[in-house]
Parts: sequence; structure tokens; C-alpha cells
Amino acid sequence: MSCGDQYLCGIYRSARGALVPFSLRNRGDTPVFHRRVAALRKTFAKDGNIILEERIVEGKPAEIQNLLKDLLNAHERKQHLAIHVGSVIEYCDGAGVHAAVILRLGIERSFMLFATSNPDWSPWSRKITKEEYALLGYPEKAAKPTYFAPVIRDNEFMHATHKEFPKHRVDALLEEFGSFAEG
Repeated sequence: MSCGDQYLCGIYRSARGALVPFSLRNRGDTPVFHRRVAALRKTFAKDGNIILEERIVEGKPAEIQNLLKDLLNAHERKQHLAIHVGSVIEYCDGAGVHAAVILRLGIERSFMLFATSNPDWSPWSRKITKEEYALLGYPEKAAKPTYFAPVIRDNEFMHATHKEFPKHRVDALLEEFGSFAEG
């Protein structure tokens, strides 16, 4: 990058699970810039956002925009490489955030079980077991009863949690819910 202004650039995961690029420009007063960076980090943490990567770089605005696009693309690729059959994911499509387990992974759409507190989400919904709670990463005592609801959804809103169901549990869930995906 050529000489230019100093920026804090990075990617954070919003509380709703989306990957979001951010930048903060140093306006010439380094101590003030560092206080603004500290305030930004504190605000992110308070709002439930997680900073995945940050860098202090110099450049012109167009170069910073290109860097942010590259960072976002790299994190999105990592995100999708970590997802496979049996993965527990967060599905964030703007209508909410659901934990889900992938039963069949397609190129553009996948068959998964959403964890929902609404037993009427689907006629095929059923209450999840204590073992399934644990595999989803939920605390043992959840505030509301939770149900599995089979769905087929676009892959673009899936975010890895790095938790997974073992193969024998995925096979059992496919046996139980697989006719939904086929019908």
C-alpha cells in the first residue's frame, strides 16, 4: 500500500452472526486514535460482537476498501470450509439466528434441523433430547423447551460454530427426518 492515512481495519462477527468489515481512520492525533480504538473494542464487546481480525495499516481510502473486501472474502472462505455434514451452525438470514445441525450439504442449499422454541414451526418438529442440547452447545438448563424442525435453506447464511454431531447421531436424525428432504 502507498502512504496515506492510518486506519484500523478488520472483520467482526455481529451478535446476529454476520461477518462485517470495519475501518476507523486516524485523524492525526495518535493518543486520541488509540482511545477511539479502545472505545470501539469495548462497544463491540458490549453489543455481543466478536472481532475476528484487526490490523493497523496505512493507505488511501480505495486501498483500504480493497483490503476490507479481501479480508471479508478470506473469512467467508474459512467459514464455509469449516462446515460439513454433522456441523452445528448458526443460520443468520436477517429474520433471526438459529442453531442448526447440517444433515445434507448441497452446493447452494442444504437440509438441516433448526433448533427453535416454536413447536409449531413444522408438522415434523419434535422436542430435542438432553444429549442433543449438549451437542448443540446449549447449557443444560435452557429457558424454553427447544424443538428440532427440518428445513432446507440457502448456504449463504450459514456460519460455523466448530461444534458437531457424531456420524451415528447424524445417521439417526436422517433416518428420522430424511423423508422431509425427499418429499
